[in-house]
Amino acid sequence: RPLLNNVLQYFMEKAKREGGACREPDESLTGIVDFRDLFLSQSKSVALLGSGLPKYGDLFRVLHSFIDDVISATNDLGQSNINDLIISKLTDNQSNSTGALFFPGKLFGQEFDIALNGLNA
Repeated sequence: RPLLNNVLQYFMEKAKREGGACREPDESLTGIVDFRDLFLSQSKSVALLGSGLPKYGDLFRVLHSFIDDVISATNDLGQSNINDLIISKLTDNQSNSTGALFFPGKLFGQEFDIALNGLNA
């Protein structure tokens, strides 16, 4: 939750600095979304044969860039920061041991009889 609050605060402050007005939608757009232009920077979009134009605004580009930076960042051990931000907390809450999942009792089990031409097993 604090991470989300920081991200939202960043966007609100950026909007205030830039006048806060949203651009009008481009009426010439068709029903097809070019994900290269939606998510990638201008240079990456053009490199992948997209137009590179910010037809859909910058929100998805900024979010994609932010998520990409968080996922690709590593800690001192060379492990993804996702482990520290999400996985370790989820596993610690579930099993009281960071990085481990514990399920008491049978997790998978099935008992059944097979009868095949008089052979019962």
